[in-house]
Amino acid sequence: MNRKIVERKNNIELNIVKDSSVTLIKNIFHIRILKGKIMIPKTIHYIWLGENKPNDHVKKCMQSWRVLQESGWNIKKWDDHSLQQLNPPKVVTAALENKKYAFAADWLRLYVLYLEGGGISRHRC
Repeated sequence: MNRKIVERKNNIELNIVKDSSVTLIKNIFHIRILKGKIMIPKTIHYIWLGENKPNDHVKKCMQSWRVLQESGWNIKKWDDHSLQQLNPPKVVTAALENKKYAFAADWLRLYVLYLEGGGISRHRC
């Protein structure tokens, strides 16, 4: 059942149709509606786990992100050290302990988007 409600955040009145899909999308992507426009945080997250360093191809890809930074996007790196502030789910912790970095990264992509919104890069430029 859809129902229309009005939310007030930061002195902005939001008219939102509440049904499960709209609520889920709004919560997952931290969508803000400002003056009738949908606003997604201008943050690109990338995850780099394990002891290996990025190869030349990945470094070149990361350098290309400067264009995004110049237009107001924030690039946020999540690695073994910065994950501690996330308090990741147990499945991620177990994957990291077993050096299953690809599995952990798959979970973390969704978890980071859920917590902070924005977009994700998988370094496959």
